[in-house]
Amino acid sequence: MAGKVAAQLACALLVLMTGITEAACPPSRPGVSDAVADAKAAVKVAQSAWAVVHVETGTAGSNRFAPQVVALHQPYNALLVNGVWIVSSTRAGSRTGSPLAEVCKSDGSVNVSVE
Repeated sequence: MAGKVAAQLACALLVLMTGITEAACPPSRPGVSDAVADAKAAVKVAQSAWAVVHVETGTAGSNRFAPQVVALHQPYNALLVNGVWIVSSTRAGSRTGSPLAEVCKSDGSVNVSVE
């Protein structure tokens, strides 16, 4: 439990420091289900996005999103901030170089980067 709280605080601090939720994410609409309703779904969407980026960039790109790198930084947590799921590693000592994703709750759009 303490580890989860620490990871959420670290994620919140990252959001505040980088302004990560400034990305355009349309607000949820009344009567319309959100594309990414919960944290578990947000982590799955992020993992899928990292896999797509790895395949699209191939060996010419960075291996930052290679399956073995993503696995190395598990487990992941998602924190909802202003309609955007921030997905990051919760593994102790795994912050630098770990995959990071911003997943829009309402439409499921994703931005990926590395911490």
